[in-house]
Amino acid sequence: MKTPRGTCEKILFGGKSVVGAPSGEERKIEIFQKRLAGLINELSLENLCDTPDFILAEYLTDCLYQHARIINKRENWYGRPSK
Repeated sequence: MKTPRGTCEKILFGGKSVVGAPSGEERKIEIFQKRLAGLINELSLENLCDTPDFILAEYLTDCLYQHARIINKRENWYGRPSK
């Protein structure tokens, strides 16, 4: 599983970073990606772009991380504390 690491994880995981943490949080992401890949496969959505379901699931997980990172940047820009 390849996912970006950094401050965005603190938003996703209630203020705790996944890096170096017990494998429970990383396991949640692995489960999420596997279930998402299964759903994509079940609905044959990989056929829309001729991309394997597991690659689409990884991409969507990365989007979630990036969204959290951008929210964190926005909050910092407005001078509000990051979550």
